[in-house]
Amino acid sequence: MDHGIEQRGPQAGRRVYPFHLGDMNIPTPRNIMDATYKAMKDGKTGYCSNYGITPLREIIAANLNASHGTHYSVDNVVIQPGGKPTIGKFILALMNPGDEVLYPNPGYPISRNTAASKHSRATSPARPPSSKPSKNAATWPCKS
Repeated sequence: MDHGIEQRGPQAGRRVYPFHLGDMNIPTPRNIMDATYKAMKDGKTGYCSNYGITPLREIIAANLNASHGTHYSVDNVVIQPGGKPTIGKFILALMNPGDEVLYPNPGYPISRNTAASKHSRATSPARPPSSKPSKNAATWPCKS
């Protein structure tokens, strides 16, 4: 992955959001900081349910139902701490030995690593001929 774009992008007048790092280069909004501080003052400093907090799950279900005409309940919504665990769980739940998963490049290495653990194969699409090939842009056959 070319991390140099983080330095070159702003020099070229582009704003760069480094999602691959898991830490944004933008300040946390004031309302988020205030809500976080209030939650800590209210004693909410421990782990929550593995499914996420119920009020958030209720809001997400209601929003999906209103915007997409669905009928989800809180039991259909699970909050995850980021993209990597979600991708990993999805692959573990749905892939079988010999299956193939297509993942973006650049992307999360967990796709190919988790596929390998399932004796499957992760494939990254080829880059256009005009771009430099990445050492990660390849197919990884998994070994038994």
